[in-house]
Amino acid sequence: MKKHALPKIIIASVLSLTLGTTFALSRWEQKTEPVVQTLAGEGNYYSGISDSLTGTDLLNALHDLNSRKRTRTVGYDGMKTFAAKCDADPDGSGKIIGFYDNTKLGPNWDSAATWNREHVWPNVRDGDLVENDAHMVRPASVSTNTGRGSKGFGTESYDPGTSVNYYRGAAARIIFYAAIAVTSLQVVDFPFNYDGVGNGNHGYPVGSMGSLSDMLLWNLQYQPQDTSFTGANDLARRTELNRNEVIQNNSSGQGNRNPFIDHPEYACKIWGNTNDKTRQICGLNTETPTSITLNNSSASIKVGGTYQLNVTSVTPTNGDRSVTWSSSDNSTASVSSSGLVTGIKEGQATITATSVKNTNVKATCVVNVTTDPNSPTSIELSETEMELPVDWVDMLTVTKVVPETASKEVNWSSSDDTVVTVVSGYLTTLKPGTAVITATSKVNPSVFATCNITVIQNGGGEDDSSSSEEVPPTSDSEPSKPDDKKKGCFGSLSMTSIFIPIVLGISLITLVIFRKKEDK
Repeated sequence: MKKHALPKIIIASVLSLTLGTTFALSRWEQKTEPVVQTLAGEGNYYSGISDSLTGTDLLNALHDLNSRKRTRTVGYDGMKTFAAKCDADPDGSGKIIGFYDNTKLGPNWDSAATWNREHVWPNVRDGDLVENDAHMVRPASVSTNTGRGSKGFGTESYDPGTSVNYYRGAAARIIFYAAIAVTSLQVVDFPFNYDGVGNGNHGYPVGSMGSLSDMLLWNLQYQPQDTSFTGANDLARRTELNRNEVIQNNSSGQGNRNPFIDHPEYACKIWGNTNDKTRQICGLNTETPTSITLNNSSASIKVGGTYQLNVTSVTPTNGDRSVTWSSSDNSTASVSSSGLVTGIKEGQATITATSVKNTNVKATCVVNVTTDPNSPTSIELSETEMELPVDWVDMLTVTKVVPETASKEVNWSSSDDTVVTVVSGYLTTLKPGTAVITATSKVNPSVFATCNITVIQNGGGEDDSSSSEEVPPTSDSEPSKPDDKKKGCFGSLSMTSIFIPIVLGISLITLVIFRKKEDK
């Protein structure tokens, strides 16, 4: 009986096609393996940093060290792939660990469909100055990234440890690193006052982040060398240690380390002496004071004006500087918990600082409040309610002040600058939502006026800004879009899955026909 070669050819073809397709499918489903770095440690990395350095001297020394050791930067775009290395799951799942909540992501970049490259120091606060540095950028899920927005870190603003406590310490150390990598970036305390105006929850001056005192405390509470952490906290801890090694030693890395991961104590040595609260947190002032001195024993301010009081010296020199503040007449001059005095009406009041550790120790300042002819008692805006479309520019003005001779100069602020921003009264709408625009008198900050803004989607389209990472002027958003269907030699994956059964069916029918012919 004659043997036919055709069936063997068909079988070989089917097997080849099947194996080739299986290989293609396995290639499409292939996961990036985690890079679990053996912790080599710091070695002699910090050998040139003297233990005696503190304050600005230590900050500058770490800046110089970082500049020498950082031979390159991964780049913000490079984090699309490098995150799979430096943020790999230490437990070997093949995923990357999302910042703030340990969400297991990716690992492959999907054009921000599921994860973003989170600016731990936001771009609107000059984070773009360090956005190419892998030590600052962390992967985060789109929802978590959007929820954080551009808020500063602190118990009164954004708590990075809401989901996993350990991220409080990890976030603080990234902020500290950014401040030594780019020395124009400043770490400030919250609430922060500048130009005599309390900035409150509305944010911080550009180029700054806070709250310093909260972050110093978190840095001490959640240290990477503490092996007592378990569960989610331990996973976050090991990820932080792992990425420090990878960023330094991986062939695609930068050659440098985050010094605050290796030496958390550096933070208190640099910023611990900033104010009474930071000194207390860092344990710099422990003795019971016998006397305290203020920066002034008398002061004159206008109605609506402010004056900052603080403790300038204490006996003994390592005495606790913590004080409580009080006013003899709050209707004339009030004083905040940080010693900021505000003139309320014409008259005189005595401000007293009382030692927390020894209530018998006090210091006073007599404040005279006078009337400023330029100080307004009320102001009015051109609008109190506005409804505007997205991508619209409009303007608010101060139309009335009382008295008429008073200054019309105001500071502008938006309650949500992801919805609408305001600069010198000019409004720019960014996305649908609501925001309150506040105009606060520069001469009398207790006088202000507001306008409620409602931003609607122009043309009724859907809001596609949900994955926006940052707010203008610099946006860190990555447009979410579905992945393109992966193509094989027969077209899309769905077409290949249909074509394979057809080929197999035809081949089986052909085999049956040839078998019947051979049996005749």
